[in-house]
Amino acid sequence: MVDPAPVERPAGPPEAVAERAPEEGIATLLRSAYHSVLGAAGAVYVSMPITTGERLVAWCEAHPGARPSPDEHRAEVMDPNVAAGRAVADRIRATSALPAVDPSGLSVPGWGQPEYNGFWHDIVRRHAREVVVVDGWEYSTGCCIELSAARAQGLIVRDEGGQEIDDDRARTFLTRAVERLTAVGLPCDEQQRMLDAGSAAPRP
Repeated sequence: MVDPAPVERPAGPPEAVAERAPEEGIATLLRSAYHSVLGAAGAVYVSMPITTGERLVAWCEAHPGARPSPDEHRAEVMDPNVAAGRAVADRIRATSALPAVDPSGLSVPGWGQPEYNGFWHDIVRRHAREVVVVDGWEYSTGCCIELSAARAQGLIVRDEGGQEIDDDRARTFLTRAVERLTAVGLPCDEQQRMLDAGSAAPRP
């Protein structure tokens, strides 16, 4: 029997992840499961907006001062986000020698965004060999955390069309995202942190 990888707290930027790492227990079991499947070979991690992203921004722009109801949020933001992300993951599975990790498939009762952000940050750090970001990533706090984690590990980050997201492209995307998020009153702390740090943690 192979011992699972040692449990570690997410390391390095962003500091927000360290504030509330996932509760040990279920997170430990999940990390062990991913390790048993992916091992040292790793995977392509598909970073996708799920609960936020450009679709949420567009909804808020179309309904000034309002926020979607739970039913509207699921129908107009979450469901289309998940469908788009899974389509990208399926394309990667059809063409890559590495498996694709699709975060939309994991649902843990009692977890909020800080727990998911911390967990996926850790999976990127441990198992990703490459990260592909789905369109609209710059409007998602979770995607920005994952992009920073990937680049801190020296990984190449590509968009869903295969083009690398370098610092110049990231800065362009993030600047526009901060403008739109601010205009509709949605949080943009992570996007601003990345811009202040130079768009993304530089690849070594």
